[in-house]
Order: sequence, then structure tokens, then C-alpha cells
Amino acid sequence: MMTVGFSKPELSSAWQASFDLNCFLHLQVAGALGITEKDLRPLLARIFAGEAENPMTIWQQDSLIERYSNTLDLDLSAIFTNLIRDYGLTPFDPTLLRFSPNAVKIPPLAVPLLPIAHTSDTVTIASYVPNLDLLLQEREFQALNRFWGVPQLTSVWCEPEHLRLVLNRLTENFELGPCNIELTRRISNGGTSWINLDEVSPSEKVNHWFSPTLQRRYLACPVYCGRRRLTLAVAKLLAPNVKAEIEGTLRHRFTIQQMLADADALERFITTSETRAISASGILRTLTDTAQGNEKNERLEVIHADSLQSFNQRHRNDEQAVIKFVHSILYKGVELGASDIMFQEFPHRLRVRYKVDGDWFDEEGDFPGHVAKQVISRIKVISGLEIQYVRLPQDGTFPIKIGDQRYDFRVNTSYQAQGEQAVLRLQRDARSVKSLAELGVPANYIDVINDLMESDHGLLILCGPTGSGKTTTIYSILRSIDSIKNNVLTAESPIEVSLENVSQTQVDDDGPYTYAMWARGILRQAPDVVMMGEIRDEESVEALMRLSSSGHRAISTLHTNTVCEVPNRLCLFRAQPFMVADSLKLAISQRLIKKLCPRCAIDESVPSEERLVRLGINPEWLAGATSVRRGRNCDFCRKTGVSGRKPIFEALIVDDEVKIAIQERAPALQLQRILERRGEASLFEKAVREAVAGIISLEEACKFRDVSSGLVTA
Repeated sequence: MMTVGFSKPELSSAWQASFDLNCFLHLQVAGALGITEKDLRPLLARIFAGEAENPMTIWQQDSLIERYSNTLDLDLSAIFTNLIRDYGLTPFDPTLLRFSPNAVKIPPLAVPLLPIAHTSDTVTIASYVPNLDLLLQEREFQALNRFWGVPQLTSVWCEPEHLRLVLNRLTENFELGPCNIELTRRISNGGTSWINLDEVSPSEKVNHWFSPTLQRRYLACPVYCGRRRLTLAVAKLLAPNVKAEIEGTLRHRFTIQQMLADADALERFITTSETRAISASGILRTLTDTAQGNEKNERLEVIHADSLQSFNQRHRNDEQAVIKFVHSILYKGVELGASDIMFQEFPHRLRVRYKVDGDWFDEEGDFPGHVAKQVISRIKVISGLEIQYVRLPQDGTFPIKIGDQRYDFRVNTSYQAQGEQAVLRLQRDARSVKSLAELGVPANYIDVINDLMESDHGLLILCGPTGSGKTTTIYSILRSIDSIKNNVLTAESPIEVSLENVSQTQVDDDGPYTYAMWARGILRQAPDVVMMGEIRDEESVEALMRLSSSGHRAISTLHTNTVCEVPNRLCLFRAQPFMVADSLKLAISQRLIKKLCPRCAIDESVPSEERLVRLGINPEWLAGATSVRRGRNCDFCRKTGVSGRKPIFEALIVDDEVKIAIQERAPALQLQRILERRGEASLFEKAVREAVAGIISLEEACKFRDVSSGLVTA
């Protein structure tokens, strides 16, 4: 009979070859249940009968322990009692230990809760807390359900000394991989909990009780604040006198609990807390208090000269608060990855908004209206704009530095019916420009683009609606060009990324220097590659045709729904069809699709075939899939169900067949048929296939169902 305390080397070489680390868990369970080596093979065959998956795949679907329970007809609690109480070990389900508890706000626990079994709807926990089932029903512990993604938690009681024995012996009995490093460190530290601070963001609420100043003083950062308990992450456990000093500093409002963390991660956490020390809502409270005090006392302080210095100091403090407020909003925008930040003045409030992944959402907090003018004035000052010009639109730029990284903002102010408005666009750095492959451009498209950029002439058009990522793709193309051997010139409105060795010109159709004026003199600049930000008029089209047919490569964008509309749209600008056919080499259409949140996405059944047909989806696109995924909404994705975006592309490669069709002024529908015969999938089909792959929802894919409805027949 196998014993509980054995390790892998004690197994025969045949057994070592037959079982990996995960199967080794089976051997431990078998030993605890008194199963002999002779009987284990047929037992495992019964458990995994008819299943082709490996043990890890099976455990992700069903509990290892539950399978033993069902096969041996034993009570589940009896098995746990036998394993923990009598043998001092626990057969941890590996799938339970591969989640990070920091992904959700799980309260650090004063006693260990060890996940033992995982089924499709239940996780079973072992603990020495009596009646734990009742405690798990409390609201504070519902985060555990979200953490493991199950609706129900059950518990099994075990004696404290046996549970501690499990913790102390776990590293001896289990060979934990890198994915379980947090658990390994917790066990090696005598059961003290370990936390990965790189997955935790400083909380304004928790920092309210344990400020960044205290964090720096004691080298401890707060990760949870309960009714009477404050949990601090430390690199080294606090000495008893230091712990007592902290509790005294906090006036004994809390009992201090401790968790261990990496020292470097702790330093990063404290630095972030210090950077965020002045919160937006806190600054606004300061501004409100100052404004109210000024309203009451301004007349008195102006009358009495001896109060003038105090009055001026108060306004200087007010100004500093505005500066800190603006900086805190900018910092948060950078942290969120926002493309735009908007400040809107209303009669009774200031509205702050961020644009992330193409969607706007509001900054939390109620900001009083009197602050709006101060905030927008501050933005004008740092952007080099005139404060007194309220009703006239203005444009400017300013940089900020966060850590060692510089960020540039482009600013536009305007006046609306409700008041003034400032929109800040975060400009990208040249280092942030990705390659075409990193963007997700198909390899065959990249080959055509590279061939065009290395040829002696040709026109490349990118099309799609505003916000579809055309500019990003263009910068990736420009990055791929050898700007040392080629003279690359661009006309942009505005310049969004400064590229090294590229001559970039900013134009403005409403200003003195337009696209058309730039195009007239471009040939005198001896260009090899020309990029015009957008085709807007006949003169621009004529210039591009002239350039691309006379030994130059040209790139531009056009607002069309599909690539098949590009040739006729150019002809509508009075370009001759034979010129378009000779110049145009490639047209690419793209859209941005919203990816599902990886933390809350769940499976759902594919709609019926009848429903698919009504949605315009060809069942063949699903490739036999029986399920797709959808977002369930969580805090990580701000209740949207999506997180991040990726582009999808379709291309019209101009070969002899397409060239003849363009010369004959063939309608877009005919060009679409040519693409279909080539096997080129539409944007809608590509979006559906992304849904089948679990990257986006089917609902998101259906947004592109009518993307070809605008095909012209002219």
C-alpha cells in the first residue's frame, strides 16, 4: 500500500513515466484513501473512461475529488476529513490555485481558507472556522464567488493543527510551478499570506486611512480596510512595537493584519500612491471650501489691509489645488490609456470625461460649476492659449512628465451653449508606433504593401469611418519605409506622431496653408514617398494621380464603407477611370472591433440556424462551433463587458482583372463579386470568425452586417 508521505523518487520508473505532476496528485489521493498501486490503474481508467482530454483539461471541467467520490460511492465530506484530518494533506485542485485573488477585491483573511474542490457551480473550502457556511453568505465574502466564478461556496471543517500541517508540508508534497509562486511564498513563510502588489491599484478610500506619508515612513501599503481591520502589505513582517505604533497613530480604529509582498513591488505601489496623493475629489473639496470661505470673507479681507496677505495666500493655495486637480486627471487619463480627455463647463457643474477604446465615460465625483473656469483657464495657460478668448476656438499643445516618460497633449477649446469646453488628445510617441504585423495586418496584405513601397510608383488608399484606425496604420506603413534612402514627405492635419527622418508638414483647410497648396509645390521637393492625410477635393485627387503615375509612391485616406467603393469615389472627384486604374495599386478598408473582457466573458450557445440566417450570418462561417462568448460586465471592464480593441481588414488588390473593371467604371457590387471569387472574406465574415474564436461577441460582429449596404451602382 502506498503511503501519504512519499515523493516522486519513491515511485517506480514506469509510474514516473506514466504520471506527470498533476497525475501525482491522484497518487496522493489514492494513498490517503488506502488504494493500492495494483488497484489504481483500473480506478483511473474508470474515472477517465472514454475521455480524450488530459487530466488538467478534465479537472477544469470537474473536481478531482468529486470523481473519486462518484466512482467509489463515498461521501465527499468523509473524503475531506480522511485526507486532511488523518493524513495531514489536501489534494489541491490546480485550477483553483492559478487565479490571482488580487483580480477582485477579496478581503485578506485572518484565517486560511483552502480551496479543495472545484465543480462547475461550486467551490469547496476547508477551514477551521465553525459554521463557515453562514459566514460565506455575508456580503463581504461574495467576492470569493466572483473570484472563482461560481454561484455557490461550501465549506468543510478541519482542526487547526491539521490545517497548519497542510500549509507547512504542502511544498514538500507538491512540486509547485511558477504559476503558483504566490502560494509557494505564503507557505514558505509559515502560512503568512502573500500578495502580488503589481496586480493591485492604490485605493483612494484605503489611502484615506493610511496615507502615502505613513506608507513611506513604515514601508507598508494598505490593501484592504474593513470595519475594524486594516491589512498592510510589507516586505518584512513588522516588529511588535512598530505594529503597536501604527495602531496608535490610527487611534486604535483598526487592528493591523499583515501580508508579505515583494520589496520592489512595494516601492512601486508607494510611489504610485504618492503620485496620486492629491485625488480629484479631494482637490475639489478644497476648492469648494476655499470658494465658500472667499464668498463670506472676501469683502472683510479687502477692507482690512492687515488681512490682505492672508487673502492672497488663500488664492495661491486655491491655484495650487487647481494645478494638482488638472494633473491628477491627466495622470488618470494616461493610466487608463485614454485617447482623449474632455472638460465640459455647465452652469452648476464641471464634467470630466475619458475616451477609452472608443467609448466615453465620466470621471466619478460631483465637481461644482465654479471650478470649471479655473480648470479650463489652467489648461489654456499650459497650452499657450489666450485666457480672455472664451468664445473663439483655440488650438495648442503642452507636455507633461510622469516618472521618466514624457506625454504630449494636443488641446482644442471651444464654446458651447452651456459654457466653455476643452478636449485634450494624448499624442503618441514614435516609439509607440507598432509594426504592421503587430497591428494584426494579414501577412499577404503586408507583402503587397511592402512590394508597393519598394516599387517605382503607385497609390495606396486606406478607407473607413473616422476612428477606425486609419492613421495608426499609415504611421506603421511610414515606419516600415527606409527613410534614409527615400525622401518621405507628409501633409497632416494635425501631425499626431513625429517620425524621425520624415518631413512632416501640418496643413489646415481653414487656414492659410491647405492640402491643395501643399500638393501644388510638392514635386519641387523631390519626394519618393508622399503621404496626404486625407483626400478632400478634386485638386488633391489630381495631385495624387499625377504623383503616383510619375514615379512616386503615394498614400492617403478616403471615407468610404468598403474598398470596392474607392475607385468610383475617386472618379467622383473627376479623376479619369484610366488614371485611377493605372495609379491605384491597393485599397485597404479597416474597422476596430471591441474585444471581450478576459475576466468576465462567458460561453453561450450559438443561435439557431434560422436566427443566424436572419442576422445575415452564413452558418459555414461558424466552422461547426456550438458556442460563442459574451461579456458579463465586471469592475475591470467598467461594466462594459469589453476591454481593448483590434483591427480587422479587407483589401482590394488591383490586378489586371480589377484594372479592367475600373477602366469600365464597374459598380462597386461588381468589384465585390470579384473579391468573393478570389476567396476574400468580407469585414462581416471576418468579424463573425473573430466571434467564433472567442475574441469578440457575436453581437459586436453583427454591427458590421450592413457594412456593404452602401455599395454604389453608379
